Amino acid sequence: MTKIIKKYLFCRRAAFTHDLFWVPVALVFAYFLRFNLEAVPEIHRSGMYLLLILAVPIQGTVYWLSGLYKGFWRFASVPDLIRILKAVGVGTLLLIGCCWLLTRLEGIPRSVFIIYPLLLVGGLCGPRIFYRWLRDHRLFSSSKQPGKRTIIVGAGRAGEMLVRDLLHQDDYEPVAFVDDDKKLLNREIHGIPVAGETGELVGIVAGLDIELVVLAMPSAGRQVMIRLAQFCRESGVACLTLPSCPLSGGPGAVSAVRPVCARCAPGVRPAAARSTRV
Repeated sequence: MTKIIKKYLFCRRAAFTHDLFWVPVALVFAYFLRFNLEAVPEIHRSGMYLLLILAVPIQGTVYWLSGLYKGFWRFASVPDLIRILKAVGVGTLLLIGCCWLLTRLEGIPRSVFIIYPLLLVGGLCGPRIFYRWLRDHRLFSSSKQPGKRTIIVGAGRAGEMLVRDLLHQDDYEPVAFVDDDKKLLNREIHGIPVAGETGELVGIVAGLDIELVVLAMPSAGRQVMIRLAQFCRESGVACLTLPSCPLSGGPGAVSAVRPVCARCAPGVRPAAARSTRV
C-alpha cells in the first residue's frame, strides 16, 4: 500500500495536478473572502469566470517552467518555498496583465489580486509541509522493523546534516545528540534533543537503549576519536564515523559514514553499513 501511495500520489504528475487544483480553489475563496463569505454579486461574476478561465493555463505554465517539480516532497525546504513564491508571483502578475488587456480590470475587485496569491501559496505549501512532517515522523515508513536507535556525537553542521538525512531513513532512528558545547545542551536540532556532553556518553547510551553511535565530528583529532570510540566500546554499541572531507549540502550524508578505523580505536566494534533507502 505504501509503495502505491508513493508511486501515484507523490509523482510529478500528481504534484502538478495538486498545484493546478489549488488555482481555482484559491480564486473562488478569494472572492468569497472579498465579499465577507457571502454570494458573489452578479456584477462581479463575469470577472470571476474570466479569471478562472485565464488563471489555470497561465499558472500551470508558470508552475512547470519555474522548476517546481525538480525536487521531491519528502525534501521540501526553503528553496522550494522560494520557487513557489516566485511561481505564484509571476503567475499573478501575468494574470493581472491579461485581464488589463482584455477588460481594463472592470468588474474585478483589486483586493482579489492580493488575497488570491496568499491563499494559493498556503495551498501549495501546506500539503508539502504536512507530508514532510509525516515523512520525518515515519508515518509513511515502508519498513516493518524499527530502525537502529542512534545517537549522534557532535551537534555542529555535520551532525545537523546527518540527522536531517537519518530522519528520512527507515533503517535508523535518531534519538539524541551529545556535544561538549554547553550552549547546545537541552536544545533541539530537527526535533532531536542534545542530551548531554561527550563525557556522559556511556550513561546516555545505556539510558536511551542506543544501538548505534555515529561520530559526526569530521575535524576532530585522533585523540578525540580514540576517546569517543573507547566510550562506545565500554557501552558495547556499534560505532560509525563521518569522513574528514567536507560534506555537501542536501541528502546523502548517511552514505558517507564508515566504520571507525581499527588502528585509531582498537577493540571498538564497527557497525556494518546498512542500506540507505530514502
